[in-house]
Amino acid sequence: MREAGGAGGAGAGGAGAGGAGAGGAGAGGAGAGGAPVVWLRAGLTYDAAAVRAALEFICDRAGLDDMVRARTAFCKVNAGTGGQPALARATHPVVVGELVGYLYRAGAKRVYVGESSVTSACTRSALASSGIAAAASAAGGIVVDIDGLRPRRLPLDLPRPVFTGDAVVAEDSVLISVAKLKTHSLAGYTGALKNMMGVVMGAGKTRLHQAGGAAGLHRLLAEVVRAVRPAFGIVDGITGMEGNGPSAGSPRRVGVLAGAADLVAVDAVICRHVGIAGDRVPLLRCAEALGLGTRDPRRIRVAGDAVAPLAPPFLPPGTATRLPDLDLVMRLQYLMRERAVSPSLCAAACDGCGECVAACPSGAIRGAAAAGGRPRLRRAACLRCFHCVRACPRAAIRFRLDRWLGPALLRRVRALGLDVQEGG
Repeated sequence: MREAGGAGGAGAGGAGAGGAGAGGAGAGGAGAGGAPVVWLRAGLTYDAAAVRAALEFICDRAGLDDMVRARTAFCKVNAGTGGQPALARATHPVVVGELVGYLYRAGAKRVYVGESSVTSACTRSALASSGIAAAASAAGGIVVDIDGLRPRRLPLDLPRPVFTGDAVVAEDSVLISVAKLKTHSLAGYTGALKNMMGVVMGAGKTRLHQAGGAAGLHRLLAEVVRAVRPAFGIVDGITGMEGNGPSAGSPRRVGVLAGAADLVAVDAVICRHVGIAGDRVPLLRCAEALGLGTRDPRRIRVAGDAVAPLAPPFLPPGTATRLPDLDLVMRLQYLMRERAVSPSLCAAACDGCGECVAACPSGAIRGAAAAGGRPRLRRAACLRCFHCVRACPRAAIRFRLDRWLGPALLRRVRALGLDVQEGG
């Protein structure tokens, strides 16, 4: 695990008073002149008492206590593909458990903790193996698989309907995004906004990928955020993931916990801190364009602890070395994915765990005894959603670039450091 350099805590900033209803910041969520306020604590570990104090500082000053009083809170966690907390794939269980306790102390009637991963089996496994289910239950939370709730159709203009769970968007429910700081192979960064992909039930996530393509996916996800109206976002950046996130990257100690009623602003602040330019994360641009928040650091006030930019900055996805221009790489990766990229199994790295088989929504990946327990991919059935790439804990599934795109483009891609294999 790499340690953060340049992240130091300063004294507490001024406190904002007042609360907010679901979907809007009150006085605790906006500073002078209406600028959004992001509350941040730095220098943290996962010591329960320290996390509890940090959450109380952030949530009290942002007005979350007033938002949830006498109401139901729904905490949308990022369980990812699960695994031990030290792997940094999921929201840390200490953060989840302490947040559930805080919400009950603030007067919430009930607190749900939920997720929808690639499949229901994957969701249950991820919530258990990450420690989230146990921590939430111990604090009195109600752990749910969103796919098992009563479906509520989301108002998206798509050929086929997409649903969320009724408890996520119930009239008296306050939706809270409880995200993990990670890089992301397709989005560049995942935090409070991207975490909302998991409110979409089951195959709906694949439908968003298919209908939106590369560029349109971020716009559709921003529309999902607008439809479900999360009232608050918390980013667990005490330990984040850099490199090949969101599941096969490397843990990185950062030491920060941040929260705000403006999810765009909290993501923009975290991106800036770890060295990911906010204007190069497509979802931030799309969310701001829909009026969901502010991504310009000059218009955001950070209160609480002062932090210097992380040194060295986060390694971006798809590389083990620094890339010259993350935005260029992402655009090129999108172009390739649209035209000629498919998953490819690296047999030498595969340990036969079966996570990719469970993650595949189309059944294109199946285990095979004849292949020594390793899975096999039926390309004709592959949707190119790349859920398998994100699910693989050993980075054994790579991007396969078809040969017909030509040697010139292949050389350009490899010169930028993208991990692709030439197809036949």
